[in-house]
Amino acid sequence: MSVDASALVVDDLRLSFGGVHALSGVSLEVAPGEIAAVIGPNGAGKTSLLNAISGLYVPHHGRIQFEGHDIVGRKPHQVAHFGIARTFQNLGVFPRLSVIDNLLLGRHLHMRAGVLSGAMYWGFARREEARHRREITTVMEMLRLQHVAEAPAGSLAYGLQKRVELARALVQKPRLLLLDEPMAGMHQREKQEMARCIVEVQRASGLTVVMIEHDMGIVMEIAQHIVVLDFGRTIADGPPEAIRNNPVVVQAYLGQESPPILPRGLAARAVSAENVPPRALPSSPHGLAPDPVPSSPRECGPRAVSAETVPSTTLTSSSSPRELAPRAVPTEIVPPKALPSSRHGLASEALPSSPREFGPRGFSADTSQPTTLGSLAPGATEKGAARGLPRAL
Repeated sequence: MSVDASALVVDDLRLSFGGVHALSGVSLEVAPGEIAAVIGPNGAGKTSLLNAISGLYVPHHGRIQFEGHDIVGRKPHQVAHFGIARTFQNLGVFPRLSVIDNLLLGRHLHMRAGVLSGAMYWGFARREEARHRREITTVMEMLRLQHVAEAPAGSLAYGLQKRVELARALVQKPRLLLLDEPMAGMHQREKQEMARCIVEVQRASGLTVVMIEHDMGIVMEIAQHIVVLDFGRTIADGPPEAIRNNPVVVQAYLGQESPPILPRGLAARAVSAENVPPRALPSSPHGLAPDPVPSSPRECGPRAVSAETVPSTTLTSSSSPRELAPRAVPTEIVPPKALPSSRHGLASEALPSSPREFGPRGFSADTSQPTTLGSLAPGATEKGAARGLPRAL
């Protein structure tokens, strides 16, 4: 894009604060009537760029041209006379003044009445203020601020105060509008309303907009040209479609994974746990299989061995103290113990196969086998046999 076809040209701009390089060779071009967005991580130099364009900062090197005029080193009020207006990140409204009075301050650039005529408020001063109020009313209607025209600016909601700041910049009748995070701190509905106002104003007046914004959804929706900064450098420049999938931009926003930093002394001895083979332990003199060594430090419990890795063994009197620790023995491998038959010929009750079958006296009543007629004592009667009980013990 040639200089004649560009509304704003920034070439190799450099700005430092002591040893901090805020801008390191930033270059960009914005076409007339275009909405350009400047994006980047925090500390990338976006606000420093707008401050250099508006005259708040004087760059150490580089060139800034607006409509063919070199504006490097100009004072802020001189830059405003060239047709450049801006808003700031923080609210700058006068809270005790009404919305109309706040907007009249934006028209100060175009006021010609002197102090004396303004104090008398007669003739030219009165006609001039009436003309400024008509200009203000047009902007308020465009931004839907008529219902709060007489209200103190400090009593409005945050989103409305942001719109008052935008209106105060628009009443200057600029040809270049610099917006520094105009939607910061807003919820989604307020952001959509602010984006609609910016697009409608740009289409109605044809002015050029340079906007800093972190909401990528809004940027991709309304911006026609995007410039990406990172550490004071321009890393990408182009339409939204080219910026969206640019790997350099994605890396600048999301970063890349870096290896963990180990303390000094551990870095040289650091070995991956997956590369360490399991250590083979000698077999125990009692014939017990050795406990396997855990394959990773995470498997180490309070005793350095997980309970699942301990095999079930039979304890002996010669076992070592470590082997005498209580271990769970599956109840399925314990055979039922056979008791000798009673002297009355009754069938013996079987031992319960699991600890849950023990009752209050050690045996559950449900596990006793029913007595048959053939197992009664010789002296049992038929009536007693029907009940399954001996007549006399």
